[in-house]
Amino acid sequence: MKLYDKIPLKEKLFFTYTDFGLLIGVSKQTVYRWVKLGYLRAARFSPQCVMIPRSELERYERGEMMSNSEKQKK
Repeated sequence: MKLYDKIPLKEKLFFTYTDFGLLIGVSKQTVYRWVKLGYLRAARFSPQCVMIPRSELERYERGEMMSNSEKQKK
């Protein structure tokens, strides 16, 4: 087990797609799709390490996630 895995989920600064999905109740595939569509921002640390920052969880909890088409309407 890695040291990062020992940190409680709610205290992490970045989340894997799986962890983010667990926190909000959706699948890893849904999180991947939301990043691809631009609903969520992700940080790329290396070609194989892409994570969701805590700020995106907070934005989701405030109900501020919106699609690109909704962004263009504003």
